[in-house]
Amino acid sequence: FATLKRVPAIEAIYQLHRNLQTTDNDNAPADFVANDAEACQGDFIKVSVSSNSKTYSVSLPDKKITREYATR
Repeated sequence: FATLKRVPAIEAIYQLHRNLQTTDNDNAPADFVANDAEACQGDFIKVSVSSNSKTYSVSLPDKKITREYATR
């Protein structure tokens, strides 16, 4: 995880499940983690690509969070 955080080209790191055995430094920010709690509900991350392939969105539906990114 530390290596991924140091790569300048990576805009965001998403996680399905928070690693509960490490510190916050070893996890993505809470808004980028689908399942924060130990007793998770099995929430998912949805990725959608636009029809022209120029943008894509990453959503955490349970948290009602969606972010848009440009394709490189």
